[in-house]
Parts: sequence; C-alpha cells; structure tokens
Amino acid sequence: MHINPMKKLLYMICCWLPVAACQSQKADLPAYIKTESNAFMIDYAPQHLHRDFRISVDSILLPAPGMKSEPKPLISIKDNRMLVTAPKASVTFVIDLHTNTLIARYKTGEQGPEYVPVTANCSCPADLSVDIQSVDFYSGGNILLQYEGKLKVIDTAGNVADTFVLNSNNLKKDKFLYSNLFESPVHFDESTQKIAVFRYCYVCPYRTKKYYESSIGALVDAQTGNIEETDMHYPEIYTQFGLGFADIVYSSFYGGRQFITFYPDSRIYVYDMQAETTSVYPGRSAHSKGIVNTLTREDSKDQGKLLMHLMKMENYKQLVFDPSVNRYYRLFSTPKEVSVQNMSTVFESYFQVFDENFNLLGEIPVEDCSVYYTAYDGGVKWVELRNNAIMLYTMKFVESAP
Repeated sequence: MHINPMKKLLYMICCWLPVAACQSQKADLPAYIKTESNAFMIDYAPQHLHRDFRISVDSILLPAPGMKSEPKPLISIKDNRMLVTAPKASVTFVIDLHTNTLIARYKTGEQGPEYVPVTANCSCPADLSVDIQSVDFYSGGNILLQYEGKLKVIDTAGNVADTFVLNSNNLKKDKFLYSNLFESPVHFDESTQKIAVFRYCYVCPYRTKKYYESSIGALVDAQTGNIEETDMHYPEIYTQFGLGFADIVYSSFYGGRQFITFYPDSRIYVYDMQAETTSVYPGRSAHSKGIVNTLTREDSKDQGKLLMHLMKMENYKQLVFDPSVNRYYRLFSTPKEVSVQNMSTVFESYFQVFDENFNLLGEIPVEDCSVYYTAYDGGVKWVELRNNAIMLYTMKFVESAP
C-alpha cells in the first residue's frame, strides 16, 4: 500500500513539536492585519488583569507492570481519576489522583483482543491503523479507545464490549478519516450519550480552501452508531491564507462544551455540544510577536521548508478547564532560537491562566512541561511513561499576594 510521504512527515513533526472578557461571536472579533504577501498579524488580545503567579512542581513514581517507555502518553481525567495509556501500550491504567495510586488496569493494545488492523474495511494508512490514538472513560466502568477509523469500548476484563466503525461510508466520497492525528482527543459525553471525534484528510498533499471549509469534527451517537458532522470549521485565517500543514487542532472537554485551539491561532473556540453553536474569545499571549507566516503551495512540496515553516511558528496548545478554581490553562510557545543547520528550535513557553470569562489573569514562564497535560486542582498534571512505571507530575499555579 502506498503511504502518502507528506502524511508520514507530518506525523513525525507532530511527535517532534516542542515540549516545552465578555463572550463574543466570530463577527465581533477583528481577525488579522495583512502585513505582506506571505504573512499576517494577529491583532487582538484578551483583557489582561496582570496577576502574578509562582509555580511548584512535584512528582511521584508509580509502579505500572506492563507499561513501556513511550514518548507520547495518552491521558484523560474524569472526577478524580486519570486514565493513562500510549499508542502501542499493551495495558491502560487508572490513577486515583487523591491518593496517587493505581486503582485499575485494563488489558489493551498489542496483547489485547482489540489490537487488529482496520485496513480490511477501508483504505487507511497501514502504518497508523493499529496504534491507539486516544482514550477516554466510558459508561459502566468501561473505557473508550480510538484507532484510525474505529472506536472500541473495552470492559474491565479487557474484552471488546462494542465497536463503532467511523469511515465505511464517507471514505470513498471525500477521502476523510475520523482520526486523532492532531492531538484532539476522543470524548464521551454522558449527558448527550455522544462521542466527539475529529476528521483528517489523509490524501491532501496541500490544504485547499475546500478542505478548510469542511467540518473538522463529528458526533457519534453511542446508542445507534449514527455519525453527524458538527458545525465546527477552521477559522478564516486558513481559508484566506492557507496555512499548509500548520493545521494542528487541540481540544479538551468539560460540562458539555468542547474547547478548541488551532495551532497558530490565539483565539479560543468554544463549541456547545448540546446547542451545536460556537463562541470565540480573544486569547493572544502578551509574549506573542503576533506574526504568522503562511506557506506557499510551491514551498509545501519541499520537506525542509515545510519543517522550517513549523519550527518558526508560535503555537498554542490545548485549553483545559480546572473546575476546582474556575480557571482555564493553556501552554503558549514562541521561538527563541532557530537553527537551520541543525533543524532545531529553542522555544520560550508560558502557561496562560484565564478566569471563567476568559480574561487573561497572568502568564507563567515554564521550562519543563509535557505538551500532553490536563488540568487538576489548581494546576496541571502530566505523565512520563517508563518501562513498568509511570512518573506522575503535578504543577501548581499559586497566585502571589498583592
């Protein structure tokens, strides 16, 4: 089977990427100021309340028999539990975040019954089809695993309790796959009994206006398996400029809402899963230079120029909500040093802290933090996967006294 080389490059780039006011509608926000033929400037910022924060970081090593060292952990939080696995993991663990102990273990991945290729029913790229792409808690004590083209419900015994095939109908029509390639996790919403997934065009050598005008996600009915596209699209900076492969999408969920960040776009997009409406908020970092360079069609064919395009780009990661303090957190990175010779970038990174109305409270410089984080109890948590162990990190954001 022929594997699109641009997709393989993008997959490697995604793994390489740095570790490191009142509600408004789209029409109310200024979008950009054109600066030159191949760049534009983000020209909006949230109300900044200029609070000062300090951070504290703790870690604990948890024995996790069967876990293997992998660079990309997959995590999900519900209540006080964290679900932890990895693309090629044979086991998935549940951590009690109150006691920092492992409380459950699911048989998944290479050793489990759900580790089967999905290429029999669709023309999925074979190199990605058997990896776990995302994980979430499901009903009845079960968990939900996403593969490229399939969702599988796994019970506590490690058996497949249910399967949803996502791409059997739409694949031949428009070459889209429901996929988690762009760090956008699958999510099961108990209130609506629907599963949120994202779409990816696996045969697009260059992103076209038609691609960016298409819906980027869908809701899967957990009762019937029916798939309904959402009215969520790439913002106008993509349709008017075409950002090449800088179309990575990050998202998180809370309370029936989906919080979406587009890699180079500072704005915060909030999708109401019940009302199926989108609200947009300004979110530019005070440390941002505000310039986004676009990628020409010709340059997109050059893998070196494509990689440099991403290396020089400021980027915003997923926005996560912390219900314990009614605050949102998001990691922002801006290039500090770019080495063309070594094809490497040193980034400056900051955690943005927003209040419940998306006013920017402050920005905290950080040095060591995974891009795979989640909010919990006044800060963020992330994990590092090791052989037969999980290192659990906690970063607290403590507001300084005035």
